[in-house]
Amino acid sequence: FLPETIGQFCHVMNLKEHCLVLGIRNSAAATRIRYQEEELLNHLNRQSNLPTILKLECVVRP
Repeated sequence: FLPETIGQFCHVMNLKEHCLVLGIRNSAAATRIRYQEEELLNHLNRQSNLPTILKLECVVRP
């Protein structure tokens, strides 16, 4: 459910208390995702099969 341009760099680790935790391959990709957080939240929240997500947490896992 992540956009393809983002999905190639990360995977979903957890969803807790309206926070989506993402495992990111490297710090450069994590920075890119953080800058796009608002756009990603809007994209994810438009998908009706997901609970409301209010925040993204990026964890670098090479």
